[in-house]
Amino acid sequence: MTFEIIVCIAYAGLGMGLLAWGQSLCRKQFAFNKTAQMATGTVTEILTTRMKESTSRGGSRWTTYFAPVVEFRPEGGAVVTHRCDTYVYPNRYAIGMPIEIRYNPANPQEAQLNSTVVEWLRPVAVSIFGTISFVGGTIGAIGYFG
Repeated sequence: MTFEIIVCIAYAGLGMGLLAWGQSLCRKQFAFNKTAQMATGTVTEILTTRMKESTSRGGSRWTTYFAPVVEFRPEGGAVVTHRCDTYVYPNRYAIGMPIEIRYNPANPQEAQLNSTVVEWLRPVAVSIFGTISFVGGTIGAIGYFG
């Protein structure tokens, strides 16, 4: 076996792992959506993170990404603070801004913004990368033996 075929098989194996993880994330999201309740919260803080990005001219620049911290009151419960872990650019949030939250009624700490991007970004991205990796590795292996 040559190095190339080992890389192809490893790449296809990585793809299979990513596809399994993507499926797991999708199942978890579907299960959350079945029981999730809605609440309107208020943005109390805006978190920031900076990332260095390459420019088209070969240089780099720092870009700031934003995520809200939201307080909401679940039905019949005490106020809960939710720290969103999906950062966006440009900033879409303002302190005091009302925002829709989906939460698990059995555990209100398990919450997320009511946003398709927040709900499905990770499962879809992981599944896409898994598909690309699996197909690329498989085609490479078939090409090697074919």
